[in-house]
Amino acid sequence: MKQRQEEEETEREGIKRSNSLICLSGARQKSPTNADIISTLPDSLLLHILSFLRTEDSVATSILSSRWRPLCNQVQVLNLDEFSLVKRSGCYKFENIVSQIWYRRGITNPYPLRGLRLCWVHNCRRCIVEAWLYFRIQCGMQELSLHIEPNPSYELPNSVFLCRTLVVLKLEGAIIFNPPRYGSEFPSLKLLKLKVFYANEDSLSTFLAACPVLQDLTLEITHNDDVVFEGKLNIIVLIPTLKRFHCHILFSTPPYKLKMNTPALKYFFFKGRLTNDFVVENMPSLVESVIGVEEDDASLEDYANSARDFIRPLHNVKSLEMSVDTAVLLLHASEPDGITLFHDLSSLKFCGDLITCDYAWHALRLLIGQAPKLQILAFELTEQFPCAYSPLEGFLEEPQDVPGWLSSHLTTCHYDGFLGFPVEMKLVSQILKAASVLKTMKIVIDSRLYSKEKLRIHEELGNFQRSSHICQIEFDEGHFEAFDILDELGAFDDLLEPAI
Repeated sequence: MKQRQEEEETEREGIKRSNSLICLSGARQKSPTNADIISTLPDSLLLHILSFLRTEDSVATSILSSRWRPLCNQVQVLNLDEFSLVKRSGCYKFENIVSQIWYRRGITNPYPLRGLRLCWVHNCRRCIVEAWLYFRIQCGMQELSLHIEPNPSYELPNSVFLCRTLVVLKLEGAIIFNPPRYGSEFPSLKLLKLKVFYANEDSLSTFLAACPVLQDLTLEITHNDDVVFEGKLNIIVLIPTLKRFHCHILFSTPPYKLKMNTPALKYFFFKGRLTNDFVVENMPSLVESVIGVEEDDASLEDYANSARDFIRPLHNVKSLEMSVDTAVLLLHASEPDGITLFHDLSSLKFCGDLITCDYAWHALRLLIGQAPKLQILAFELTEQFPCAYSPLEGFLEEPQDVPGWLSSHLTTCHYDGFLGFPVEMKLVSQILKAASVLKTMKIVIDSRLYSKEKLRIHEELGNFQRSSHICQIEFDEGHFEAFDILDELGAFDDLLEPAI
């Protein structure tokens, strides 16, 4: 009986599959077999799609059909990248490839370029770049991105500074930035990224003053011995619409002056040596900030006071990332307890070296103590170099407990690059002991550690006292498979034995 029921069930399933195949076959007969939906789109839409591709990929579409052949020469955004074009074409030189592209466009495309992205680093010839740009940068262009390394440096043509329609401008490399003092205006420019050499102290401020609706600004300030001017480089950022400002002052930078008034700013990044000539104010909208003040030859106390005054306008930030060196520097201020109170700070991250600096934890406590609503605390071990600043008297004893309000607010703690040193163990122990509402303590162990060392860290951290009954310690051990395999085979037993 049971066998008969199984046979009937098998028969019914077979009938269902047959009906499904019949239906599918009918559907296939009703639908076109080789429908080319993309080719039915209008040329304007196809050109818009092609504008997002690299030039060599755009050219490759010409083999699809006769209709596609002229389209690659009519694209209004060109992506001329030396690395990808030379790699694809083989033995041809970059300048020959680009010259051929310009030639074809001149024959088949009557419309001006809307966007140009040019990257030429190796054997970049100034005269050729100048010829390419002189006639191609016209009114109507919306995006210009140049990364070029000519020798000697190349001064941009005035046509760039007269292009009022630009929305995106990115310049990087051996470029001399020298806008005219009068006559330039960029009413539509929203994104500006500069890593160039400035012809004089007012080159940058003159240009920024002509960008009334700028929203995203990235500056990497560096120096070129071929471009020398007296005075300080003026970085004057008085832009009411600016939302993001990324400022990296590179090591060889000449003296500079910084003035900021940015009421709409939401993100602020600063890394480098801090000038003693700055005015930073009016940041009521600030949400996130990254601060890394690097060492300087100035008087330590004066430099620390400048750093303290520099971060005061960030008092309403909600997420703050700070280098350990910056936190340590603040200890040397004449009134280290005078650091601003971060009323709304909910996320705080420290990056740098917590191991070789004997009093780093004291510095971190100082900042943590100024954040009464802190919920997320993170540490990232990114480097192991001796601390740049000498220890203060009285700061080599055991660190005190963490600030009291961590017990009622901190819910998440994250440590990336954990090596298991005593100072790290002490830090984690104090946080686990103090934070009564902590939910997660995540430890990312350095992947270079051997398995036995990772096991020791697991065991020790697991035995630490926890004030929060719901706290879970999560481990992420990273992956370094070669070491792990050798460790399992016992290859490191002789090396580890003396240390145990």
